[in-house]
Amino acid sequence: MDAHVGAKLEVVPRQNLLAAADWGYLAILIAVSIAIHGWLISHTAVTARDSLTFARMALNLGNPHAMSPNQTDPNSETPRPPTFLDVLRKGDSHHPPAYPVMIYLVSLATGPASDESLPQAVLTSAQIVSAIAAVLLVFPTYWLGRMLFGKPFVGFGGAVLFQVAPVIAHITSDGLSESLYLLFVSSALALGVRAARTCSVSGFLACGMMSSVAYLVRPEGLMVVLAAATAITIMGFLRRWPRDQAIGLLASLGVGVLLVAVPYMGLIGKISNKPTFDSIVGQLKGNQPNRLWMKGTTGERAVVQTTLFADWYDPVRDTSKYVWAVKAIVKETFKTAHYAAFVLGLIGVVLFRKTIFIDVGFGVVIVLAIVNTSVLAMLGIMQGYVSERHTVLLALLACIFAVAAIEPLLKLFRVRASWAPSLVLLLLVGSAIPVAMKPPHESRIGHKAAGEFLYGKVGPKDALIDPYDWASWYAGYTQYHIPRFPEVPEYRWVVYENGKSPHSRLPMHQAAKNVVADSKNKAVMMYHWPADGPPENATIFVYRQKGDGT
Repeated sequence: MDAHVGAKLEVVPRQNLLAAADWGYLAILIAVSIAIHGWLISHTAVTARDSLTFARMALNLGNPHAMSPNQTDPNSETPRPPTFLDVLRKGDSHHPPAYPVMIYLVSLATGPASDESLPQAVLTSAQIVSAIAAVLLVFPTYWLGRMLFGKPFVGFGGAVLFQVAPVIAHITSDGLSESLYLLFVSSALALGVRAARTCSVSGFLACGMMSSVAYLVRPEGLMVVLAAATAITIMGFLRRWPRDQAIGLLASLGVGVLLVAVPYMGLIGKISNKPTFDSIVGQLKGNQPNRLWMKGTTGERAVVQTTLFADWYDPVRDTSKYVWAVKAIVKETFKTAHYAAFVLGLIGVVLFRKTIFIDVGFGVVIVLAIVNTSVLAMLGIMQGYVSERHTVLLALLACIFAVAAIEPLLKLFRVRASWAPSLVLLLLVGSAIPVAMKPPHESRIGHKAAGEFLYGKVGPKDALIDPYDWASWYAGYTQYHIPRFPEVPEYRWVVYENGKSPHSRLPMHQAAKNVVADSKNKAVMMYHWPADGPPENATIFVYRQKGDGT
């Protein structure tokens, strides 16, 4: 790269991205990632609730006409049959298209060889996409750590620590978009760091395009573009780079966004079709917040569910929403990075603070962390919750800085043994693996069994009230769209989880509870799980109630 030293222009030879020794580290990382995700997928009881919306969109891509007609144009008096573009534009999921498209492609490849039912097969395809992306994620993570700190150990340690973090291992083995998002966003960040250090037009073009690909998975993917643009602007404003050069670099970054992200924005007519985005924009315009986005009643199925496993704002308990938002971000990132890595990561930022201020590559990373934290703060303040899944990128950066901090911390304590950093890393990884290997969603297997019982029993004139979604999915009731309930159904089928439930925030939970508690029009228990035990010991129930009250 070119660098000014005094008044003389010197040429510094470019370093190879990966040397021969790096491939040994990468081989170990790939093996670890395959082992973790293979184990978790083979021991998954059911996938996460959000996986159903991704799977539904994937099925609609293959059969657009099965999508609900009212998804084409809600304002049209004569809804037309949905098309492929309608699925990409909106669908029933309100998610960007990249992850469902990948699920659809994998399902095409695996479908002929699969003996699973359609509801299960498409969810398996979703997990396969996540697992492949998680394995490929070791490359940009390793590259980023090695490039920032110049040490293969940091790249290797940061990548392996992130792979075994229990929250990350479970999320990236599930039918969720986080794996694909992390793969693209970390690749965009690595490209941005390298482009910033080399003042490369093509590098920033690639960064803008890769960040836009990440945006097609999750809207937050464009944060890398914002971080890179901020770093370029600062360098130009401080005249560390010629301003005309900075303008050219900004233009190349923008062209990358224009080529990939803008066509999708044009298709949907806005930046994002996610309800959270619409709610935040609405609040900025002065509208009231709508955190449920669509309220469930006994007459209409809720399309979008609330986030359960998150830190929620409580106006009674939390006096200041701003203070709560900061605490929630720290708490959720603390858990996602598996505690010790988060603390070490913060220490690493402090230890390398001087390098951060003089190295523009580090500057891109720190600006991205600030942007991500700001977005989470806005989400918390306006929507009232922060989820672990929102903090995955911050956790990735924390893991890299945590491993970078190990060696200088040991030196501060005068521990100079060459094997000491490896031992510390081994202890961090060892403490995470037992938790990471715990089979995910074990407590939800009863919902799948209830769905298999319901398969073929819910008629077209019936209503199925399932606040939890899994049973209705496995019953074949919600695979292509969410049916509207008849005004007076012949029967109401209800799936209900007994005892104190973590799902009480779900829009349809109270509706299900009301049917079960109705003493006048008493519901009949049709199934309970576990099915081989007495009903009084069961946790999942299926009830049927006469719809007309007779």
